[in-house]
Amino acid sequence: MEAAKKISPELLALADRVGEFIEYWGFKHVEGKIWAVIFLSAEPRDMTYLVENLGLSKALVSMSVARLVEYDVIKAVYPDRQRYQAYEANPNVLEVIFNVLRSRERVMLSRILSTANELARRSEVDFKEMGYSSLRVRFLAQMVKAAAGVLDSTMSLKPWDLSLLKRIAFAPKLKPLREEL
Repeated sequence: MEAAKKISPELLALADRVGEFIEYWGFKHVEGKIWAVIFLSAEPRDMTYLVENLGLSKALVSMSVARLVEYDVIKAVYPDRQRYQAYEANPNVLEVIFNVLRSRERVMLSRILSTANELARRSEVDFKEMGYSSLRVRFLAQMVKAAAGVLDSTMSLKPWDLSLLKRIAFAPKLKPLREEL
């Protein structure tokens, strides 16, 4: 097999810009760079190639590749090889996005909703003593429920349930907290 060519400065700059974008969405900059290099490559790339061409430590590349594999963003091409495992990008970008949304954002929304619902069970007296609004806690739970519904519809490629969004959009105006208490 022919030795892999070095990455051009232009390709490195593009990978860096992709890293910035991916970082904005909650991943590490380096994960975006690694994904971009693998995605743009005409052939699968191994960790040695990534370490040498991106100037990263073996440990950082290893951790980043493991996370990208966990989210199904990249796939091992030769699963039976241990030492020189090569990777290619998952070409189904929609699948990748939905996997991330399902395993990260959906889980976060569920946790918020669960905690808000638990808090909403407190008495009105408790809320007054804490200096917080039970109305706002219930409204927050409605907002999160609507967001989860939109996310679920999006991931199943179904139309959004606009009634959930209307409930939030046309909810009664919340008074300043001092007037509620």
